[in-house]
Order: sequence, then structure tokens, then C-alpha cells
Amino acid sequence: MNKIKWYWQVAVIWLDLGATLLQFKQPQEAIKYLSQFCQLAPNSYDCSNNMGVAYFQLGDYEKASQFFEQAFQMMPSKQIINNLLAAYSQTGNQEKLAYYKKMLQSAQNPKQ
Repeated sequence: MNKIKWYWQVAVIWLDLGATLLQFKQPQEAIKYLSQFCQLAPNSYDCSNNMGVAYFQLGDYEKASQFFEQAFQMMPSKQIINNLLAAYSQTGNQEKLAYYKKMLQSAQNPKQ
């Protein structure tokens, strides 16, 4: 088996395990597996977004927002904006809340 293919298959297993644990609201365990995935794919949107979800579930909204910001830089999307809004509403960062609310409104109401 090609070493790169094997390497990626292992990474995907870590990601899938972490994502499954998040669905079952086990963020502490999920972080263990997601951290392994992130070591193999550090510039991955999935790494940043899922780590953000895990820290959000743990109530560490500052850390969650940092991971969501990384994910947004890699792949801007409405899902990530919503994640950022949820995290910043918990941290009380009104400046960031206003910024992402405006961005979300622009995405939902494109200029004609």
C-alpha cells in the first residue's frame, strides 16, 4: 500500500472517531482523536471546525472561537459564521458578534 494513502486513511479514522464522539457529546474524548488527526493534517478545515465544536461543547468559548476563526480563514461558510456567532455570543465579544452578524446578513441577502 502506498505510504501516503495509508497515512491519509489513518488521519480519516482519527477524524471520524472524533466527529462521532462529538455527536455523542463526549468532547473530551473527541479532542484526543481530533488532536491526532490535526497532527497529520494541521491545515485542515475539518481539524479546526471540529476542534472548535469540541471546545464549544466543553464551554471553552474563547478556544472554540479561535478554532472557528481558523476554519473560517480556510473555508468561509455560513456554517462557520453561525459557529462563530454562537461562540462570540458566549464570550460577550460584541465587536466580533456585530462583524459576523453583518457578514451573515450579507451572505443571505446578496446585492442584486
